[in-house]
Amino acid sequence: MRLLLVRHGENPANVHHILSFRKADFRLTARGREQAVHLRATLALGPEARYWASPLRRARHTARLLAPYGTAIGIMEELRELDVGLLDGSGKAVDRQAYDQVIGAWRSGRVQTRFPGGEDLVSAMARLRFALRHIVSSTPEDTAVVVGHGGLFTEGLLRLLDPAGRHAFEAACDPRWLNCEAAEFSAGCDEADEVNLTLRAWLGRTQDAAATPPRDSGAADE
Repeated sequence: MRLLLVRHGENPANVHHILSFRKADFRLTARGREQAVHLRATLALGPEARYWASPLRRARHTARLLAPYGTAIGIMEELRELDVGLLDGSGKAVDRQAYDQVIGAWRSGRVQTRFPGGEDLVSAMARLRFALRHIVSSTPEDTAVVVGHGGLFTEGLLRLLDPAGRHAFEAACDPRWLNCEAAEFSAGCDEADEVNLTLRAWLGRTQDAAATPPRDSGAADE
């Protein structure tokens, strides 16, 4: 099947550098809506496509703009952004540094490091795997469009992909996963019910977006 993982469009938290992961919840800005419309044209999705989204507003809003009017969108709690606990809603530099420290710990293999009052990578990976298994098994021969968040998607794919796939993914999203970019995969489930992903394309990045530094920073999905 064709699996498209889409980061939502720009929302006010991106503009104002607010950590907005589970509690702080915004719709898209005008620019974010434009990004979604541009991506819809780029994807050229057929009527067979099925849609899922995180329950957060920025993801639901993006999914509605990508899908034909009246299309059902499956909302999955497991697709929520990383739970950063006490850091949520903060725009303080010290809290962004605390976020970066946890991500750094995960990248170094300390996957049980938790955000203060939030989750560790083990918990985040468990729910992402559950969501992807459900989506892939529900659409074995169709196109699935999954709108979610840069933090969960990035940290998840760094562990779900094999070394070659991880290298291709890191090169494709360099320097980071921007708003309304999509990673296209061939996807299926093996005999152990694990999802296998092969990166096929990186979609949605315009020349302007690639040349202009984004308003957010790092892998954080504000």
